[in-house]
Amino acid sequence: MNALIVEDDYYFRKFLRKCLKDMGILADIAKNGNEAIDILSIKKMDIIITDWLMPGMDGITLVEKIRKEISPPPLIIVITGINLPDARIKVLDSGADEFIPKPVEKNTLISIISTALKVKAGALSPRKLVPEAPSHKPPPPFVGFGIAASTGGPMTLWKVMEKFKKTENAAIFIVQHGPEWMLKSFTERMRKYTDMKVYLGETGQPVEKGVMYVCPGNIHMGIDQETLSIKLIDTPPENYVKPSADPLFRSISFVFRNRSIGMVITGMGHDGTIGAGYIKAAGGKVIVQDPEEATLPSMPKSVINLGLADVKKSSDQLAGTMHFEINTIFNSIRQ
Repeated sequence: MNALIVEDDYYFRKFLRKCLKDMGILADIAKNGNEAIDILSIKKMDIIITDWLMPGMDGITLVEKIRKEISPPPLIIVITGINLPDARIKVLDSGADEFIPKPVEKNTLISIISTALKVKAGALSPRKLVPEAPSHKPPPPFVGFGIAASTGGPMTLWKVMEKFKKTENAAIFIVQHGPEWMLKSFTERMRKYTDMKVYLGETGQPVEKGVMYVCPGNIHMGIDQETLSIKLIDTPPENYVKPSADPLFRSISFVFRNRSIGMVITGMGHDGTIGAGYIKAAGGKVIVQDPEEATLPSMPKSVINLGLADVKKSSDQLAGTMHFEINTIFNSIRQ
């Protein structure tokens, strides 16, 4: 496995190189983004750890350039001394997989890198496939629409929802991978791009059509089958992530059955794939973003590779597709 450290501070470069060496990973060195691009033009890298503020090409520009030009996509971690909420959002929006503020301890860094590599490899945590029985109650008289997103998800979702605007025929549930602070900020910003009500999920919230629910950080989200309300589930990570889309998709399939839709967009790993299988088995529909234009193609590609995708569309087409599929199912309910 190859790694590239992009850092202008000599002593921090040595520290990062030692951490990677202790993990059995050999690292090349670049002092700025321009040197990094030169190295990447001749050598494939699995991991890139970069600073943000550097002479020449800065880290954000480097991340954006890598996401546009390098395939297969490497794992990208940005480590910076700018520890502000807006800075974190900017880093993750650019396409980075992880944001780590300086200073960082060795064990913490190794743990973050190890977990991120497992997610990128798409290893699925062992689990019981059917943790609960489908409800015997009739499904709600509207559509349950779940969305799974990871790296690059915020920018893609804001772009989609700005075109989508609203629906009165479905409840929309979103799992965007990220920490608590990011998901709170993501929820607040989402309200600028949609005419729907947008809530950060809370246990006991009624599930209503025309409303969007975002899963909070460090917990999974599902739907209580008997009360038709949000339930937050503090179980172990699935697919090495928490929140994970699989618990949400399973829950949607149990409650909404053939009135279920799952949509998987940009991200690394395989989160949402098993859940998409539940939605298909319940008679619902599965939509994926075209992997060719996703920031990271792994999540939608995994769904496609298992033959679970009914529809594949570019981000520009997803809003129209959402409306079409929601209205098609909703109109069948009314007949």
